[in-house]
Amino acid sequence: MFRRVWSCAAGASETRRAAATKNRCAQSDHYLARRVGTQTADDLVAEAFLVFWEKRGDYDPSRASAKSWLYGIATNAQVLADQLADEVAALCPEERDVLLLTAWADLSPTKIAEATGVAV
Repeated sequence: MFRRVWSCAAGASETRRAAATKNRCAQSDHYLARRVGTQTADDLVAEAFLVFWEKRGDYDPSRASAKSWLYGIATNAQVLADQLADEVAALCPEERDVLLLTAWADLSPTKIAEATGVAV
């Protein structure tokens, strides 16, 4: 099955590539959902497939099957996400607030100061 997906990826149209990977995406999502939960898995699968398509020219079938390569990418995406979460959790609460208000709420330093009551 995955050999067909891979051959489509190498030379087919974007539409055919998308259709060919739909099943593999569902399988990757199921694998990651069992590890990290459904919502996080959806994000990680998207990241894994982005890396998969960007690096498809680097794939060497003599080293691993394409299926194994994709699952390795998915696993690495999960490991990196865990490391980032650990690093954010290690911040003191004030630093974490500033980081998350910047990254998630897109607030400027002035707006963060207003929200947290801390002077800039």
